[in-house]
Amino acid sequence: MKITGKQEVQIEISEAQRHLIAIDYISEVFDWDSDYFIEDGWVIKREIAHTSHSFEMNNKVREATKGDQCLYDIFKILKKQVF
Repeated sequence: MKITGKQEVQIEISEAQRHLIAIDYISEVFDWDSDYFIEDGWVIKREIAHTSHSFEMNNKVREATKGDQCLYDIFKILKKQVF
């Protein structure tokens, strides 16, 4: 998001919008994909494959670190507030 100007501007956003902005920002800064989750000590990416039928695949990205677990916990809280 880029806003430039020389005037003071006030923008009202909802609580859900604030959480979505936080999710987007944290994802960008920490290179965390919104389809990542942690399971059995691994960062997993949920992907949907499309053939004649669509189905979900869970692919291991890397072993989860303490930082990954922290990010995952933050995202769970933020997403719970939005949806």
